[in-house]
Amino acid sequence: MSERAQVYDPRLYIEIGRRIREARRRANVSQEQLAKEVKLKRTSVTNIEKGKQRCVPHKLYEIADYLDISPQTLFPSPAELLVPAEKMLDRVDASARPFTESIFKKAKVSS
Repeated sequence: MSERAQVYDPRLYIEIGRRIREARRRANVSQEQLAKEVKLKRTSVTNIEKGKQRCVPHKLYEIADYLDISPQTLFPSPAELLVPAEKMLDRVDASARPFTESIFKKAKVSS
């Protein structure tokens, strides 16, 4: 899988949600207030902030506008979504770990 394909990874939505939550808290706005302003249910705002619900682009613009931030600040760069080698190794089955570590070392990826 190419790095480009990873953009659809759940980490994208988790990071967007985290950024919305931070901006909302900085603006001293409750989830209820934000939901009402952008015509969402409070539970939807909660789920968006947790990365459990995807938000359509026009709602992201409405959220950013209400929170007085640039919509671009809600989006992480692709590099911010890459998984460090150490975390990838944590997902490898114990029986395959030595082989995987040897591949990483040959590729000069830190583990």
